[in-house]
Amino acid sequence: MKKYTLHSWFTLIELIISIAIFGIIMISVIAIFLFSSQMSTRVELNRLMQENIKNVFEDIAENVRKWEIDNVLPDWWVGNCTSSGATVVGTKLCLQWGIQYSIGYYDDTLPAWPWHRVHNIDDCKDPAPGTINTKTCHIIKNDGIGNYYPLTNSFVSFTDIQFIVTNDDIPKVLVSVVL
Repeated sequence: MKKYTLHSWFTLIELIISIAIFGIIMISVIAIFLFSSQMSTRVELNRLMQENIKNVFEDIAENVRKWEIDNVLPDWWVGNCTSSGATVVGTKLCLQWGIQYSIGYYDDTLPAWPWHRVHNIDDCKDPAPGTINTKTCHIIKNDGIGNYYPLTNSFVSFTDIQFIVTNDDIPKVLVSVVL
């Protein structure tokens, strides 16, 4: 009489099925890891952007408290901060001692003066379909002696800015920006 022994080995089909199930589980785990990594990066960039914007507005608020507001000028105003041409809404905020805030862009063709104030706010807006916008606009500050430098970093670019003087007795400034 023959004796048959029962072996507990996996058949080829069972092995293929278990590898397929393991593969599906691993793909799901990797996808979740990649998604969480991307979300973490987005949250960190968003935090850096908000921190930069907060620092810019703190700088503006500190200087508005420190120096009196001279006037606000429209974007097309090419001249210095003088009382002629002053408005209550504009893209250039002028404080005493020549301190100015406006929107500008970097141009490395003039290394001595690389930051330029925008004289047409439409230069910062999204271009028409099929064209490329070569200017990335930032909030820039003139320190009163003619040096422009950016207050925003590469995480933040603006397409519009409006400074609005809201009170005649004690001038206050409302800043409206479009990122």
